[in-house]
Amino acid sequence: MVPVFLSEKDKVVHTKLLLENVKPASINKVPVILAKISNQTPTVFGKLKITSEVLDSDGNTVISKSSNTNMQMAPNSNFNYAISTNDKSIKAGKYILKLEAQSGTRNWNFSRKFTISKKMAARVNKKIVIKRNYSWIWFSLALLIVLLLLALAYWLGRRHNLKK
Repeated sequence: MVPVFLSEKDKVVHTKLLLENVKPASINKVPVILAKISNQTPTVFGKLKITSEVLDSDGNTVISKSSNTNMQMAPNSNFNYAISTNDKSIKAGKYILKLEAQSGTRNWNFSRKFTISKKMAARVNKKIVIKRNYSWIWFSLALLIVLLLLALAYWLGRRHNLKK
């Protein structure tokens, strides 16, 4: 048996969250932007809601959005918050991440400029699998079959009329 000594203080500990870094990655062959968030205090809290946007360097165009609720944060810990790129490949360039975290009455707002180099984008894109949309091939094939059937019906109709 190991003895445990617990102590308690009336001092309020204000939770301090930090946005440590932002970088592209692939998770399960899906391209994402990872935002490393760390809890710098020895407090645990739940009902954490995180909303984020990745914008172009001008801050005008939204590249990607993400939102999660009912998350929990352990004391003195960090985690990588994944922001989906909606299965689009990672492109080199300059971007802005705007991230807001809420837990109860506490709010944290972060804004971080980050750059994705061509080398970094190529490394991530090499690991991903982009879902291709081939529905246009099936549509074209169906249209071709319909046109061939119409041409055959026209030809048979003219041939039948010529025999009379």
